[in-house]
Amino acid sequence: MQRILSIKNKDFESGFSSGKYNTKLGLFFDGPKINPFIREGSLAWSSDPVELGAGTVVGIPQSFCVNGADMYSNDASGNIYKIAYFLTTATVTKTKTGLTNTYGLEVLQTKNSLKYLYYFQKTQIGRMKLSDATYDDDWTAITAAYQSDVNPTLRITDEIYFGSKNVISKIADNGSNDTVLVENVLDLPTDYTITSLSTDGYYLIIVASKSVSSTIDYCDSRVFFWDYKNNYDLWTRDYLIPDPQIRGIKTIDGVSYAVGQYGLYYFSFSKEPERIREDVNCSYGFNNMSTIRNAISFADEDVCVTYGKLKAGSKTALFKPYTLPANITAMDTSTSNTFGFFGTTGSKIYRQSLFGAQTTYGNQSFLTGRIDLDGYYAIKGIEIIFDGKLSSADAFTVAIQANTNNVSFGDVAYSTFDSLGGIYIPSTVGDVMADYININISNAYGTFTIKDIHLYGERITR
Repeated sequence: MQRILSIKNKDFESGFSSGKYNTKLGLFFDGPKINPFIREGSLAWSSDPVELGAGTVVGIPQSFCVNGADMYSNDASGNIYKIAYFLTTATVTKTKTGLTNTYGLEVLQTKNSLKYLYYFQKTQIGRMKLSDATYDDDWTAITAAYQSDVNPTLRITDEIYFGSKNVISKIADNGSNDTVLVENVLDLPTDYTITSLSTDGYYLIIVASKSVSSTIDYCDSRVFFWDYKNNYDLWTRDYLIPDPQIRGIKTIDGVSYAVGQYGLYYFSFSKEPERIREDVNCSYGFNNMSTIRNAISFADEDVCVTYGKLKAGSKTALFKPYTLPANITAMDTSTSNTFGFFGTTGSKIYRQSLFGAQTTYGNQSFLTGRIDLDGYYAIKGIEIIFDGKLSSADAFTVAIQANTNNVSFGDVAYSTFDSLGGIYIPSTVGDVMADYININISNAYGTFTIKDIHLYGERITR
């Protein structure tokens, strides 16, 4: 009997592939909350999200804005919340009610060191002075021709840029220690609506779609690069994105990533957009992208997807490490990149530890994509090595899909195997013939982490 397959941490870190029968892009096909970066060199499941402000939050969150140790959020019911998230028990305070059509939030400091939280509405922009929580709902009006239900915002140094319909406007210094609204600093083709903004440090990167309805599938989107520093009248470059609705964009090291109805795209000023993943999409909200370490993160229904490098030295990979109880409408991360914050269609706000493991697993699982064995084998058993030893609550089920057959290798539990650091499980049905397999760990309870998986058998002739 020989070892015919070894799966180690470098394989865990390869992330998710695009299909059950394809591991070219990554090891996993399915595995909610799988995260190989919680404990170095082993595989664990992310902790559960914690609801904040139960009974206080009453509307569907639209956006988040971080300011030091505080996070602000606005909802579709016209409320603004302040979240003191670094406290052991995070507090949520409803600081404003009665607004309409609120969309984005941004914090900006004026030349006389006063900080304001600006909140964008369809017809006007309001602001709150953070030092004493005084509000001015009618700080400035938005010209009727530019009013929109979608107002993406982006703060760049001491200015806030925002999109309304096909127009870019900004909040800037007025020369007298305060700020002023400057409308229509750039206008795009009138058949596009601006949905998201980013910057590479040189250009304001503007994504606009012909549709902002999730039911339209025959329109397109474009990305525009505008030299905002020189305030040119026209954009410098633009590209077509063959997607009816782009809902978010983030830029890391000069490369931009956009997520839409048909998948994930990447591009730069010198490179046309290319779809790199078609197995993910974004269908809720327009403030549901952020960054976690050197990876972008975005919402795919109730799952937070990450793409990039969640650890220095790791390869670029796609993971689905965080699952929320309802579809995600808005998200952001703390200044320390320790926590993620999520708003959902259930009118709730959650805080998620980005690199914390579950204290107790409850029915977790994962399934790999197809793994070719480079030959035909009689599989006799599987070995699982733990990072540490089994403890009293640990239990899970091991199975493989060998060619077209589903074969259970049985249950693993502390009550049977005691505190072992590794186990070997023989097949319960004798030799299993296969030239490819999928490995399935299911019904996982406890706190164990997996370090290595080995498969044993003998090479045979068909």
